[in-house]
Amino acid sequence: MSTKSYGRIHEPLMARIQANRRDPSKAVAFLGQQLCFLERDSVVPPVGTAVEVMITRAVYGKNEFGHPNYRSLQALMIDVIDPERHMLVAIDGFECSGSMCRTTAYGRETDGSRLLTSDDVHPRKLTGESTSAWSDRSRGSMWLTPGRTDIFVADNVNARFGESRPTRPTNVWVQRAEYVEKSGCGVRVAGLTRVEDGDWAKLVRGASGNLQ
Repeated sequence: MSTKSYGRIHEPLMARIQANRRDPSKAVAFLGQQLCFLERDSVVPPVGTAVEVMITRAVYGKNEFGHPNYRSLQALMIDVIDPERHMLVAIDGFECSGSMCRTTAYGRETDGSRLLTSDDVHPRKLTGESTSAWSDRSRGSMWLTPGRTDIFVADNVNARFGESRPTRPTNVWVQRAEYVEKSGCGVRVAGLTRVEDGDWAKLVRGASGNLQ
C-alpha cells in the first residue's frame, strides 16, 4: 500500500482586522505582526474581528531599477474565506522535475480533519461498481498550478538520482468556480493556508499565522 500522504490537519489561519492608520475608513489586517491588505474582491469584516483568511500573494519592495526586490516583503495580500466560493484542497506538494516540465501538484477536496491517502485521492473502481458511481467517489480530485502564491516548490530539475528534494504535503484554497470551469485540470491555487508554505516565509514579521 502506498504511504504517500496529501494535505495536513487543517488549522484556520486567523487574521485581526484593524483600521488603516493612514485612512481610518479602510481596513487592514495582521497575521501576527505582519501587515496584510485585503484583496479588492474580498469581504471586508468589521474592525476588531478575527476571521479566517488565505494568503493570496506577497507584495515585495522595489529595487533601484523598479523591479521587485524578493528580499524585501512589504505586505501580504489576503482574502477572507467563504465556503461557498472556496474549496480546501489537500495536495501532495508542488514539484518541478525537468526544464520542460510544468510545475504541478495533485490533490482532492478535504474537510481538513485528517491527512488523505493515495486511496482517498485516487479511489479504485470496486468490483461490480458502475462507472457513474466510481466517478462520484472520485469527484473533487484535481491537478493544480501555483497561481500567484509563490508556494514552496521542490526544485528537482538537476537533482541527482536519490537526492531529489521532497515535496511538501499541505492544504491550499482554490476557487470553486475555477474547479468547475476547468473540470479539475490545471486549477490555480487561490491562496495558502499557512505562512510556512510561502517561499517568502522567512521574510514575514513574527513568522506566525496565529493571533498574538
